[in-house]
Amino acid sequence: MKSLFLSSLLITHVRQDDFHQEFRPLPRSMSDKIEGVWSPEYDEESLYPLMFRSPESLTRSRLGSCDWELYPHYCRLRHFASCLRPGDLNVTTIGYLRAGGRLGNAMSTYAAMIAVRERFGIRGLVDLTTFQVLDHVFLAVREVGVLEEEVCDADKFEWAEWDGHVTEFEEVRDLYKGKAVYTYPMGIASEEYVHGGAQLFTPSLQRIRKSFRFRQRFVRRATVRLSEIVAEYVRKVNKRKKSVKITADDCDLVGVHIRRTDHLEFEKLNGATPLSKRYFTQAMQTYSDSVRHPVFVVVTDDPEWARDNIPASFRPQLTGFYDVKDRDSAGLDLAVLSLCNHLVLSRGTFGLWASVLSGKTRILPKHFHPQMKGKPFDMRNQVPIFDLSHHWMSEEIRASLRELCPECLTNHPTNNTVRGGTLLVE
Repeated sequence: MKSLFLSSLLITHVRQDDFHQEFRPLPRSMSDKIEGVWSPEYDEESLYPLMFRSPESLTRSRLGSCDWELYPHYCRLRHFASCLRPGDLNVTTIGYLRAGGRLGNAMSTYAAMIAVRERFGIRGLVDLTTFQVLDHVFLAVREVGVLEEEVCDADKFEWAEWDGHVTEFEEVRDLYKGKAVYTYPMGIASEEYVHGGAQLFTPSLQRIRKSFRFRQRFVRRATVRLSEIVAEYVRKVNKRKKSVKITADDCDLVGVHIRRTDHLEFEKLNGATPLSKRYFTQAMQTYSDSVRHPVFVVVTDDPEWARDNIPASFRPQLTGFYDVKDRDSAGLDLAVLSLCNHLVLSRGTFGLWASVLSGKTRILPKHFHPQMKGKPFDMRNQVPIFDLSHHWMSEEIRASLRELCPECLTNHPTNNTVRGGTLLVE
């Protein structure tokens, strides 16, 4: 089964148990790899690293009002006095989604907590590491609570598993009262019939988009780089033209996301054939045939492969932002994709969120499958917007969505919250 998100959702109706609390403090320096905040699976050497972050973003956290450097004991006591224990809740439900991976999966985790809250009234939480990853890039990710801030010790709860379709949870929710429920232990599946990912996320699309408003420096640098790329394209085209010249307004930005490195192994594990040069060439040619002046902007974690395989005839331009040592790298590339007029996407959550934040036309790998109906730009091929399936959506699933989630099969307008104006003031 293909997994949409490398994460696991924990939902709990907390029991009325008494226990001795073992408090685990928050990190106060980069060297503090504290159990409960740091996990070895997030090491840089692991296959899917979600790197530990310094406590700098605690200044934007509810706990940031306490000076952990000068008064660590007082701050721990203050947190200990306010954090939630199993006996503190009766019928209130809290949910926790554990991220696995990097920025794209952290966004999926946060978005799922918003969607679960709006659909089921669950108080969603993400862990501190996920919050810090998102808070580094986005302005408004305090709508979902942070586990280490609000819960004393999640290990004190006993968890039962839930791995059903989103439409089934409402029917059995009462059965889990007074219990802790470990939901989607293998992640939310990319196939709609398994867990109903589109039905979960789509109703909360606008609220999710508002949370993922870029910090100003990301949009500023992305805009400058795109302006440079377009100016270079216009200069070269006009150099060849002897009559009518073009301007930047005549150009359409086509973002091309080429995901390789760690994702190649993930695709093999899930039985998916890695995307080849042929796919990207087909997709880019599709835009060349339909857009008068397409400017292809390549976002990739494998610049060497892109240079060797993308034909020069497309005049591809790499953003130059990819750098595993630069914390801004992923956010900058995501901002670039979100500002493009059209997208060519690889598999994975990073490309998914580029599409969600952009809201413009997209080409997915499955758009060239033999069973596809119509052409890539047909509306039926652009929805659901939350679609990571490697396979073509069957008519039965589409019929079910028309009945249960009509908005899943409607076009969603361009997202303007990632661009200019007061929304970008830090």
